[in-house]
Amino acid sequence: MRFRALGLFGLLAVAARAQEAQLRLYEDFRPPTALTLAPSVVATNTAVAEGGPSEDLGKQILLLRRGTPRLFQVSSDTEYLYDSNILLLDKHKIDDDLLSETVKASFTPRLIDRLESSVYAKYQIVRYSDHSNLDFEANAVGLSLSRPVGNVVTVYGNFEAARLYLTDGNDEFFKMFDTTLGIWRGHNLGDWAWLFYGYQVDWRPSSPSAFTRVDNAGYIGVKVMPVDRLTLQVYYRLRDEAYYQESRNDLNHLISLSATYDFNNYISARVFAEYRNNNSDSSGFDYTACTGGVGLKLALKF
Repeated sequence: MRFRALGLFGLLAVAARAQEAQLRLYEDFRPPTALTLAPSVVATNTAVAEGGPSEDLGKQILLLRRGTPRLFQVSSDTEYLYDSNILLLDKHKIDDDLLSETVKASFTPRLIDRLESSVYAKYQIVRYSDHSNLDFEANAVGLSLSRPVGNVVTVYGNFEAARLYLTDGNDEFFKMFDTTLGIWRGHNLGDWAWLFYGYQVDWRPSSPSAFTRVDNAGYIGVKVMPVDRLTLQVYYRLRDEAYYQESRNDLNHLISLSATYDFNNYISARVFAEYRNNNSDSSGFDYTACTGGVGLKLALKF
């Protein structure tokens, strides 16, 4: 009986760590979208011969007609990556390759001037190469809002309801309501680079309740566009995680590098690498993990 109890405890511990690892994989932090770095469209009037009236007119600014807003978007984001620590353990780490596919549909009406709003639904599947018992799927619906305040900062908020379940579709193991508030600012660094930084707080009531927590995060990053269509990015995030149902507080570091190439308005490809370090005041929750891989995104706006 004693050995059976120990075995059952071990299985429950592994299941709990798997749930946390799957949650971390689902959360996937995305920094703000870069401002357009293309220079202003300026041209010199050359309609008449050299020495004519054009010399008096000087440079002429060409006013471009604003495009018709696209209210609907459907996208497919596929990633194939390597994870050095799929159970987020400090010792006896297990690595694996995995495939992640996220399909998202969104509606972005312009309700108020300068207020960007989006209602969305997404479906995600994750498949491991060697540990299929960790395979899971996720459904989520949400609402996001964003508005610049003057020319200084942008304030944003998001509410999302999500559920994670195993591949048979019935074995739900996690539910979460994530309420996000944040503020960020960006600066051009010359003609080809952009600096951004911000602060974000998340309140995450969850089931099981052991995962209910409040996060406070600060982040900073740089995007560089050395040539047309290619964007290089590096960013760092520091997040304090306070778990409400347990005596646990974590300090989570994330460093990310990526290169994205936009073939056109509908197709983009990327390579990326991340390093995560988690320091917890609760025994057994310290870990480090490295991930890296490639991704392909297809998007259709109409």
